[in-house]
Formats: sequence, structure tokens, C-alpha cells
Amino acid sequence: MTVTTVMVYVDASQQAEAQVRVARSIASKFDTSIVGISAFAVEPDLVAEGVIIQETTPEDLKRMKTALADKEQWFRDVIDFPRRKSNGAGTLNIRRCS
Repeated sequence: MTVTTVMVYVDASQQAEAQVRVARSIASKFDTSIVGISAFAVEPDLVAEGVIIQETTPEDLKRMKTALADKEQWFRDVIDFPRRKSNGAGTLNIRRCS
């Protein structure tokens, strides 16, 4: 069996370290890359009778981006990747697992 990339879901609001470590172990076993996937749902604005009842604010988006960047660093720490400056998008680039 050929495995080129191991993908693991990284919950932005929980610390599922064991799950990430299993994915890292599989990536190491097959000498392949690992990628973590995480996201937040951005709810659409809720409007009733022309009045905005609930909206996603720029501050909400900033908090989401910060949380994703923090989770990226957590993910890198769990799989022992070296620290690097985030690309600001809250995404992880595929890198070769040592």
C-alpha cells in the first residue's frame, strides 16, 4: 500500500492530542507527509423584517483566525515540527514528517 499524505482533523475548540499523535505515527511509519485540517463555521447574518438580529463581526473573524493560528502552533508542537511564523490564514502546509 502506498500512502502519500496522512490527513487528520484538528478540532479548533478541543485538544485531541492522542488523535494527532496516532496520525503522526502513521505518517512516520509510511515515511510520508502529515496535514492537519481545522476550520470554523462562519454563520450568515440573521435578518428579520429588515433588522440584523445576529451578524458575524470583524472582531469575530479576528478571534477565529487567532484561534486557528494558535491551534496550528499546538498541532506543530504535538507532532514536533519546528516553530515558524504563521501564514496568517490558519492553514498548515504539508511538510515531510521526520
